Amino acid sequence: MLQPPANEWAQFEYLSLAGPNPGLTVAEPLPDGFEWRTAKTVDLWLTAAEGAGSTPTSVADIIAGSSEHPYDTYFFQGFGWLNPTQISAMNRKQLLTVCTADPAKQPSLPTAFGVRVTDGTLRVWTGSPCASTTGVTLSFRADRTKPAETDLAMATRSNDDTITFERYTVGESFPGLVIRDGLPLGFDWRNQQELTLAVHTTEQHWDPTTDLTEAVSHSADHPTDTYWFQGIGWLNPAQVAEQDGKTFLATCTRDPKK
Repeated sequence: MLQPPANEWAQFEYLSLAGPNPGLTVAEPLPDGFEWRTAKTVDLWLTAAEGAGSTPTSVADIIAGSSEHPYDTYFFQGFGWLNPTQISAMNRKQLLTVCTADPAKQPSLPTAFGVRVTDGTLRVWTGSPCASTTGVTLSFRADRTKPAETDLAMATRSNDDTITFERYTVGESFPGLVIRDGLPLGFDWRNQQELTLAVHTTEQHWDPTTDLTEAVSHSADHPTDTYWFQGIGWLNPAQVAEQDGKTFLATCTRDPKK
């Protein structure tokens, strides 16, 4: 198992079993005497921001065919030996590489939720009611280039209990929800760069991320009923009602094309 330094992302495209692999260190080495040539299959699992995952690949086919193909050509299970040009042409059409998100599962419009600062408090608005909700998680990131998050997690007392979630003021209680993971003592959301809102519901929903610095810096420039929707702009309730499902999808708005 390979991993990047703590609280860091790594970016890579090629891996070598013998190393080195820049940006990654060995967290769990292969056992002494391990011989990969005797393995039946090899699989690649990633903890990544997005991706379709991988398919177990025949080691015997890799061994048998490598010497017959150029060095830039790799074996892709079910598709044969492909070079970078061929992969580029086929990706998202005939196959999905391990870190390519499935287009069929992606929303047809940008997704967003509303956020603003009012009277020194951070206020969140889903933009559309989230029915059948069993929990809500707000994930703050102080540095958007790193994976480290600080979470505020709330949940109903049991999965049989559900609520409708739409507006929330960070730091306050919400009817029907109890705090499972609270923010640490002294935490200041004003120092955070990003916020991701995850509403746990059986209904179709999205987990949008917003730039908190915009809300912190410019909320005072807009009326108190107007919220920052990432990538869309500052919108009041009438504007959200007009645009939701047309120019963007609010947190719990069904995709009209799915």
